[in-house]
Order: sequence, then C-alpha cells, then structure tokens
Amino acid sequence: MKLTNSPERNAVMMILLPIVYIIVGAILLFDNGINTKVFASLLGVGLVITGAAMVIKYFLSKSYLNYSSYGFTGGVLLVFLGIIIMTRVNDVASGFTVCLGIGIMLTSVIKLQNAIQLLSVGNRTWIAVMSVAVAFIAMSFLILINPFRDRSVWEKFTYVMLIIDGAVGLFLNIYMYFNAGRKKTPRTPVKPKEDKKNTDITPLDIDKD
Repeated sequence: MKLTNSPERNAVMMILLPIVYIIVGAILLFDNGINTKVFASLLGVGLVITGAAMVIKYFLSKSYLNYSSYGFTGGVLLVFLGIIIMTRVNDVASGFTVCLGIGIMLTSVIKLQNAIQLLSVGNRTWIAVMSVAVAFIAMSFLILINPFRDRSVWEKFTYVMLIIDGAVGLFLNIYMYFNAGRKKTPRTPVKPKEDKKNTDITPLDIDKD
C-alpha cells in the first residue's frame, strides 16, 4: 500500500506505536536480564532519526512556504533530545520507568481525543472509550507518583500496564480508522402531500367571488 496522504501515514504510525509498547513491555517483563540502557539508547537513536527525517521532509516538501508548518522546529528539537538521551544513557536508564509512565499518559490523552472524535460523529462507543482513557490516565499518574514500596513491584506494574495499553491502543486505533469518519446521516423528513382539492383555485371559484 502506497501511503500518499497524511491520514494513512498517521494510521500506520498509530498502529505501530502500540505494537512497540507490547514488545517493549513483554521483553522487560519476562526477561529480567535485559538492560534498560539498551532501550534508552534505542530511544535516543530513534528520536534522532525521526527528527532528521522531519527536517529533510520539511525542505523536500517545501513546507517552509507554509508559515503554519513547524516540521523543522519539531525535527530539530527531537534531534537535540535524542542526542541528550544518548549522552546521558545512565540517567535515562535509571528513570526509564518514569519515561514509560509518561508514554502511557500521552497515549491515554490520545484515547481521550478518540472519544471526543467518536462523540462528534454520533458513535455511541465514545462513552466506553472515554472510560478507558480516564482509567489509563489514572494508571499513568499512579506510575509517575510511585506509591509502591518495592521498586520491582513498581517496574512490573509499569510493564504490565504498558502491554495492556498497547493491546487496547492497537484495537482502538484499528476501530477508529474504520469508524471515526463515518458520520451518521440524518434522516430527511418526508414532506406531507398537499391536498390539491383545497389549494387549487379554478376560474369558476374566482367568478363566484
């Protein structure tokens, strides 16, 4: 499939992101020997590549002619952020669970927006999506606040929530792709037929007056 427009590209990205959540969460949960430095380094490299791609696209598509386009700014910021992460891998690795909590919060806000989009097109499932979004926002706050006494419990809880968020997000994004744009067409009221006997005026009626 050739992705010629931004909605299709966005749909692919929104499907890939929860898959990454599921993979990362499963690896961290079931492989205790994995080093979080690896994921911190991959995060930094990914941000640099993404930022560089945004900058290149900005010039190739001549987006600088559009004053409302900030692809260059966003790309440069991502590159700088990726470089900082790669130079401070140890610090990022020690707080990697917090990074995952922030990621869950971001995708939870996206679910919140999905609920609003479903509401705007008259889809009744918006209530369920809104409830799920609020629940995940609460879980992300719980991860960031960290009320757990044992660090291992906190980390495992985060990894499980990451997998669940990825699974729910994958299902929801596919559902949104096929249903969010379908707006209910209101029924056109049928106009009652006029009684021609009462409305039509004949020449004889005029003569009678």
